[in-house]
Amino acid sequence: MRRRLLLCPLVILMVCASARPARADMSEVIDYIFGLSGPGPFSGVAYEQEVACFANKIAEQADPNATPKWRPLWRCYSTDKTRPLTNISFQIGRLHTDTNPYTYAPEKDSSSASVNAWTYLVSGSTSVPGVANRVAVRALRVGGGYGAIHFLGDRFGGFWVPYAEIPRITVSPLAFLRGADGEYQKWKDVVRLRYTVKYIGAVSFAKFGAVSGNSTDGEIQQTFTVEINIGALL
Repeated sequence: MRRRLLLCPLVILMVCASARPARADMSEVIDYIFGLSGPGPFSGVAYEQEVACFANKIAEQADPNATPKWRPLWRCYSTDKTRPLTNISFQIGRLHTDTNPYTYAPEKDSSSASVNAWTYLVSGSTSVPGVANRVAVRALRVGGGYGAIHFLGDRFGGFWVPYAEIPRITVSPLAFLRGADGEYQKWKDVVRLRYTVKYIGAVSFAKFGAVSGNSTDGEIQQTFTVEINIGALL
């Protein structure tokens, strides 16, 4: 049983076209993760959607007495990111790998060794507590998430593995650039960098229907995300 500390990149590309109103946190994810001491690396796509926020609107900037409010997803666009802001999001993704080093019984040789995985994650992020500087409030966010991975394949029955993302540290580097005084510039929210530590539950070769291979009592993976948030301009 061994834990491996892995560094793996994720690249998030924003999608603007939608039948419903486009929002800043709609995203399509191209996701790369390493294997769980077995199958992998996995690659695939995911979709992340903000479902609620606790925030002020940009239109309220001139009102010093305006207070943040909980808002449903359709009211979470044009939020003022220079004031304390909390978001709750949901992500669903599909991952795939053809690399499977496990050893299987001869009767399974005719079946595909590929492994598919569906990921589900509920996450939250907030401005750094105690920070008053509006540039820092906009540029830095912390949070975490909890979810599950559902593994599927021709050689085994589906099974679930829990996982968590703690911490999720997000930096908006363009927020540090000096802009026109008093003008809220949405383009400063277009690029975001995220560092995440993933804790993935125990997985054994038997769950993948194999007769031998490595098992783990849990995995720790570090991830780095570059997000191009085109929806922030809307």
